[in-house]
Amino acid sequence: MKTSQRDYPLRIGAAGWDHPAWTGMFYPDDLPADWRLVYYANEFPVVLVPAAVFATADRAALEDWREAAETGMRLLFELDPARSLDAQRARAAELETGCLGLILPVSDPAHLVAQLDCLGDAVAVVADFGAAGAAEPVREMLSQRGVGWCWHGEGPADGLAPGPLGVMRVPSRGADPRRLRGWLEAGLAVQDGQRDVVLIFDDDPPDVDILRQAQTLLELL
Repeated sequence: MKTSQRDYPLRIGAAGWDHPAWTGMFYPDDLPADWRLVYYANEFPVVLVPAAVFATADRAALEDWREAAETGMRLLFELDPARSLDAQRARAAELETGCLGLILPVSDPAHLVAQLDCLGDAVAVVADFGAAGAAEPVREMLSQRGVGWCWHGEGPADGLAPGPLGVMRVPSRGADPRRLRGWLEAGLAVQDGQRDVVLIFDDDPPDVDILRQAQTLLELL
């Protein structure tokens, strides 16, 4: 697996970038829609591409993602388990170092082993069970395979430690400095200099001011 540049002990970003509510308060009113991702990349070092966007993307979208990746930004891709995982993995791999990893939503753990086998290990994969988490046998299996699972900001953050990628998905609403610091410290605790750790704000839309506060706080820790 190709590794991304390690300029950040922890990458902070949003789920999605093309939020209508961001027009005028983050994006200039006259900014063309196809320039938004590069504009976003000037401030934030990672973005999560939602499944609905990733699974239906065309070649023009891939070129936009590649252009943003050339700035140093990295992309996480949320998979659509109802579509071909192999095809989605191949599309993400085309970005090479621009792709930080894949998020695999899990609704039925019985299919998880087969899904992971299909995805292989060329691109980092992180399972996402939602806030409910996964049963202990499933967590043990993932740990043995070197696959992490998303942490949603509450309870044990043990899913951040396995594998080359740790992902936190948290809400920006209600994120006061104390909570921000707790999330950042949880991510920094598993950063060993050899892996990527990511904090994604997952609202629709995320609060840009909270993203900025998290980045400022990270610089102080």
